[in-house]
Amino acid sequence: MKRHENNKRNDGFTLIELLIVIAIIAILAALALPNMMSSRKAAQETNAIAVMREVVSAQEIFLMRRLAGSERYGTVAELGNTPVGNYKLLSWPDPATPGLRRGYQFVDLETPTATTWCIAARPEVPGKSGDRYFASTENGHIRQGSTDPQSRADVTTMSMAL
Repeated sequence: MKRHENNKRNDGFTLIELLIVIAIIAILAALALPNMMSSRKAAQETNAIAVMREVVSAQEIFLMRRLAGSERYGTVAELGNTPVGNYKLLSWPDPATPGLRRGYQFVDLETPTATTWCIAARPEVPGKSGDRYFASTENGHIRQGSTDPQSRADVTTMSMAL
């Protein structure tokens, strides 16, 4: 006598299993996204410090080589547009917006002279591209703070950046 079995073969996923997998992926994405955003912000802030170091070096070269035709430091625009040999002192990715690089805007806080300059780095979108503001003067010290510096006096109240 032959036994007749009525077993169905299930080769696919059930709807419930598929929904559970989608829910797990959504939870993992929700956990990972804020970490990725804070990592991006930290990278942009680190880049702003690196560019500020480039600014300090570029200012010294600008003054020593008398690139403006006189003995003075350069503005942000001059530092980005002044060729030295086959390269520029600073390179801004978009010539239409000199001073903008990777989420930070670099601006002159005062007109450079033969003895002084003061430049600040501001997040392009505060809170999104960065939380901290950076600045430096002719002494070459890079400073950081949580408020936007408007003058040299504000820069002197900022703490030293690492």
